[in-house]
Amino acid sequence: MPSLPLLWLSTAFLAGILLGYWQPLTWQTWGGLAAAAFLVGLFERRLSGRITVYKNWHKVCPVPFGILLAALLAGALRYTLTLPSNSPGDLAYYNDQGEVQVTGLVIDSPDVKATGTTLRLQVKDLAPVATAGGTVQHLPVHGLLLAKMLPGVDWQYGDLIKLQGKLATPANDVEFSYQDYLARQGIYSQMGYPKASLLQHGAGNPIIGALYGLRMQAYQVINQILPQPEAALLNGILLGLDNDLPVSLTKAYQRTGTAHIIAISGFNIAIVAGLFSVFFGKLARRGWAVLLTILAVVLYTLLVGASPSVVRAAIMGSLSLLGQLIGRRQTGLNTLAFVAALMCLGTPTLLWDISFLLTFAATMGLVLFASRFQGGFENLVQRRFSSETSGKLASLVGEYCLFTLAAQLTSLPVTLFNFERLSYTTLLANPLVLPPQPAVMILGGIALLGGLIYLPLGHLLGYLAWPLLAYTNRTVEFFAALPTGGAAMGRISLWAVVIYYAILLGLAFWRPRQPAHRGLKWLAPLSLLGAGLLSAVTWQALVTLPDGRLHLIVIAADDTPVVLVESPDGNRMLINGQRDSRALSSALGRRIPLFAHRLDGLLLTGGSPGALEGLPAVLVRFPAQNAYWNTNMATSTPLDNLQVSLTAQAAPINLLATGQSLDLGGGARLVVLTASTEGMALLVEYGRLSVLLPGGITPEVLGGLDIQPPPQVLLLGASDAALPTTQELVDWSQFQPELVVWQGNPQRNEAGSPAWLNLAEHGWADLTSDGQKIWLQVER
Repeated sequence: MPSLPLLWLSTAFLAGILLGYWQPLTWQTWGGLAAAAFLVGLFERRLSGRITVYKNWHKVCPVPFGILLAALLAGALRYTLTLPSNSPGDLAYYNDQGEVQVTGLVIDSPDVKATGTTLRLQVKDLAPVATAGGTVQHLPVHGLLLAKMLPGVDWQYGDLIKLQGKLATPANDVEFSYQDYLARQGIYSQMGYPKASLLQHGAGNPIIGALYGLRMQAYQVINQILPQPEAALLNGILLGLDNDLPVSLTKAYQRTGTAHIIAISGFNIAIVAGLFSVFFGKLARRGWAVLLTILAVVLYTLLVGASPSVVRAAIMGSLSLLGQLIGRRQTGLNTLAFVAALMCLGTPTLLWDISFLLTFAATMGLVLFASRFQGGFENLVQRRFSSETSGKLASLVGEYCLFTLAAQLTSLPVTLFNFERLSYTTLLANPLVLPPQPAVMILGGIALLGGLIYLPLGHLLGYLAWPLLAYTNRTVEFFAALPTGGAAMGRISLWAVVIYYAILLGLAFWRPRQPAHRGLKWLAPLSLLGAGLLSAVTWQALVTLPDGRLHLIVIAADDTPVVLVESPDGNRMLINGQRDSRALSSALGRRIPLFAHRLDGLLLTGGSPGALEGLPAVLVRFPAQNAYWNTNMATSTPLDNLQVSLTAQAAPINLLATGQSLDLGGGARLVVLTASTEGMALLVEYGRLSVLLPGGITPEVLGGLDIQPPPQVLLLGASDAALPTTQELVDWSQFQPELVVWQGNPQRNEAGSPAWLNLAEHGWADLTSDGQKIWLQVER
């Protein structure tokens, strides 16, 4: 500590930010005190030889006390300057005062979800909404705005847009303060679903705009060359875009403590920096190679969104490269504190950002304890193995197990304080999923580059990356499903966190450090890796080959039933869609082969327009060769968007009417029983199997049809199967099916009724038939 002046100054500045939060004063007060302390520091050296206090101080800290105090007060000043002044020039001044018009610039990559798109805008001016015959006065204002937009519009970084709506102060909740959460990002105003009009494209920084454009192009390529949810995982690892991950899988990563895999972090930056360093090292001299590598890391940081963890890792990596260039040995703790202070100089509220705190704490654990853990393990195994073998084992176990333990040791208080939960599976899951991640980045990056050059080449190269991505997802899901994966700890006191860190830092500095044991990096034999990848691809291909049976995979949805029909000879038709494209893409990605992720047909029976909103995104990943829907289907904006997507893929649209039939292949066929403005009822036939999809048609109407053969299975959606009364149970039971698969009200198994399978309890069901018998498999 005494030999690290930068550590002292950085720590004082960070502490000053907390002081400014706890003790609110005007910026003039903080500035005056900081200037006075700085002047004291300048003259302190002259007094150090005369005053005993100063002599003793310099034995502990190399930084003059006045300068250190100035750094503390400067931190408080910096925090105070971030607070809104509540003047007419602030955007937040006009919160909750009725409708206004604002003009703003989209300054970040849009957050696109099924329910809408969230934009972060830098507002330039504001005007009250004019009354009839009134004039509009535009007022110059400044501030950030979070706007929730309706789905269906492709907003981009750099768009200059005009919004009309009500500015609102973000809400607070008993469990979570959304207002504080946004305030830490400098956002004090939000607007929900405003009227919007585009004023100008490309009004932002052209370099950042080009990088975001490349990011979205890469995102689309990954979605086309890989199935879901593996494509979503690779998008998170390479591009920092993890919105496509199903909610259940995202929670699995969080529950097992492996969420750092799907977020760009120091681990990813280290791999990227290493690859660029090797590449530029072969093209240029050492100095130029280092500078080009730093430039590449900076561009990659901007490409993936420049989150706090990425910026921290990029700065630390760049400083490390510069240190190597000028021959200076990097001191990890010194650099970490300086990077944290530098980031908080730009955004002081990062000290309340959980992602930043977790990243900082985990990196501190690696700096303080990683080499000690690895050295201790190597000394332990040297009793049984040779020095060379011990070094290899220590490197392998250290990188994928002990380093994770070191990071978790220092990040544990942050986790417990914020989430109040301790995960037992973290120590088990991380050593199993971390080793393949460098190969995931390298192989996934190669597949992406191949896809950007020539899409079929990306498909081919994607076969190499898919097994490792699938392995990662399946392993995380396995550990997340364990019944004893964690325990609720309750509220943790802030003083307990402080005492924990005091003891931890005391152990780190008071105990002698052991020399770092570098060892050899773990390298898996190429032949074994190649055989494993080939086996995984072959296995996935075999399990998804046609098995000569008809499969109807019924997927839980909010409205009409969503069914993937697989004919005995391998044709695949998707019936209906759902609002959540992530969940549907994930369900299809697990069933459709890696080497042929496409649909032979898309069929819509009707239902609410909301069920169509997710289909355009699904069709990007699984293009449809043909589309079919009810000739009486009502027009809507989601349907228009879907038609645009199908036209872009050159997929013909066919309108179906009552009595028409489709050959599904392999002896299976689909018959349109009736088509009206209410919906379209379908009958799937294969041998003795007959499956009825009401498609919005009531049991009274269907009961008047002569359905031959009588349906053995009914597939009901939520709208078909509300079933609030016993009478409606009887209405559906008139068809005398052997099984009803549905999602709705829990009434079922009434006297005389068939077996009822509620998808709300499972997620999906696979009905399989050889034309004579029926097999049922459900998600447990």
